[in-house]
Amino acid sequence: MWPFVGRVRELRDVMPALTDPNGKGAALVGPAGVGKTRLADEVVARLEQTGFTVRRCYATVATSSIPFGALAAMLPADMRTANPLGRAVELLVAEPQPLAIVVDDAHLLDDASIGMLHHVIRHGHARVLVTSRPGERAELWQEGLLQRYPLGDLSRAESDELLERALGGPVDSRSAALLWSGSAGNPLYLRELVVSGRAVGSLRAVEGIWSWHGAIELGGRLGELVQENLGRLEPSHRLALELLAYSEPVELDLLASLVQEEALDDLETRALIRVESSGRRTVVRLGHPLYGSLLRTTCPPVRAQSHQRALAAGLEATGARRREDLMRIATWRLDGGSPISLDLLTAAAEQAWAARDVTLAERLCRAAVDAGGLDRVAYVFGQVLMHGRAPEQAEATLADVMAGPLSAEDLGRLGATRSQNLFFALGDADAAYAVLDRVDVPELPDELRDLVKITRTLQETYHHDVTEVLERTYHVAAPHMSVHMRLVRALCLVQAGRYREVGEEIDRYDTELKALSGDAPPPPDQGALQVRCFALAYGGHLAEAENLALASLDLSFDELAFVGPTSVYSVLSFCARMRGHGGQALRMAREASAKTGEKPLTFDTIALSSLATSAALGGYDDLAREALARAEKACLLYTSDVYKRQ
Repeated sequence: MWPFVGRVRELRDVMPALTDPNGKGAALVGPAGVGKTRLADEVVARLEQTGFTVRRCYATVATSSIPFGALAAMLPADMRTANPLGRAVELLVAEPQPLAIVVDDAHLLDDASIGMLHHVIRHGHARVLVTSRPGERAELWQEGLLQRYPLGDLSRAESDELLERALGGPVDSRSAALLWSGSAGNPLYLRELVVSGRAVGSLRAVEGIWSWHGAIELGGRLGELVQENLGRLEPSHRLALELLAYSEPVELDLLASLVQEEALDDLETRALIRVESSGRRTVVRLGHPLYGSLLRTTCPPVRAQSHQRALAAGLEATGARRREDLMRIATWRLDGGSPISLDLLTAAAEQAWAARDVTLAERLCRAAVDAGGLDRVAYVFGQVLMHGRAPEQAEATLADVMAGPLSAEDLGRLGATRSQNLFFALGDADAAYAVLDRVDVPELPDELRDLVKITRTLQETYHHDVTEVLERTYHVAAPHMSVHMRLVRALCLVQAGRYREVGEEIDRYDTELKALSGDAPPPPDQGALQVRCFALAYGGHLAEAENLALASLDLSFDELAFVGPTSVYSVLSFCARMRGHGGQALRMAREASAKTGEKPLTFDTIALSSLATSAALGGYDDLAREALARAEKACLLYTSDVYKRQ
């Protein structure tokens, strides 16, 4: 039996309805899998501890057409009598008192059983507890006979607690978020995800931290449960759901142009889809995230391609006005086997990278490369590879493109990315500066000259006098580039220990960035969030730092391999250490270090040093030494000649 989590308040509320002198009983009402039976188990255990005789029965589809079918276990086999209800009540009254009758899935009860429970409750022969789905056989609580207690899904915190107690150890934050969103807080789905994930190896412990690897795939009992909830589907219903499985959330107008409106009405009534409005936009989603997983798994490949071609054509017909539309069209065209232009792949890859959908950005870049467009996507592709822990491939790719005939503008843009990769990922500061020197030519436009300067200044914060570097952050040639230099200035202020000023600088950065973005608000900037996190943590504002770090993780890169989250976990580990919570500090540091892989990169040193510190404070000397050894491998940057000259 899984741990009892997230229903303590409901248990406290339900018990008086069954045990108080004036209590008659309770109805636990909620959708399938929400935990009604698990809560009933706890109630039964408490009732038996207080001296109740408990008789439990289970209503099923098979017993729903048989008089007293669900209650058969409580009644004699031979009920031949002119008054079966009276005879049934007579037998129940003879049971040892006080008596409690517990009925699971009361929405499947037959009319005779409902009548008997009515009589028992009204005359006080027994206390009654039922579990039921909402909107079905509601007579027992709508008439005031039983108190109704609705049960909802688990919160994120409750889901995390349930996972850790069930697995007997911590679960990394990304995996916990994935399982919570995949189950939508439904305890039954969460349990089956864990069972199936462990069975196939998707859910496994890495360095003492449970992590989910790969996509959520349905199979076994979990697939059966989801299929049972979907029920029998008419062809028009299946078409609508399958289109949603490949597109959600999707605009109602687009979906309505591809399916029958009556089908959407029926599906919404059955809670298989949700229609949500925000401002002038109305979108449709599936009723549960796992519906999409099942529908995609069971949809034949040819039909799946047809659906995605239809979605791409439908969105193109509307004008594709939203910022993410190009990404959606490109994805549907790729998956649908439709022709796709290099212009579309390039623009969609840039949008995906700007939105930090790293997986999609990499896929679109590789598709463009396969189409002969490496030079078109090299700027994005280089950043994707760097952040995806493939710095050697990033260097080879960018060096290859930069060896060809390029304009000064393209060389400047690519050179900035290549220099960042050499400096922060490969730890070669000398080569990084050589690239910047090469592309910083007189004919470089002001905007790109500023980009080169910003890149150089950012790198200098790590090995120059921070006061001197800070002074250089106030001078740019193109006014609109000053916003990007602000972020470098904020990092300098962190290095200088001027933590209060960091927040003010990031506030100005956010304001200016929004002004430059116009009507389309920019996605959250991970760099700005992380700089603010460190300033808050080092400045002693631990609660604010932790809250921002957790929010940053929710917005962070979407795969374990990417480098973004490691420093955020280090902030969380630092805050826990400062509070004296050694176990939590070590756990967060483990999460950070688990993402560094077998070959840690230069920017992994902060995560590994956090692990070494937390492990040493906790008395785990071997772990601390191992972390320091891994950090030393990542410190290639500090062996460069540029450091030796400082």
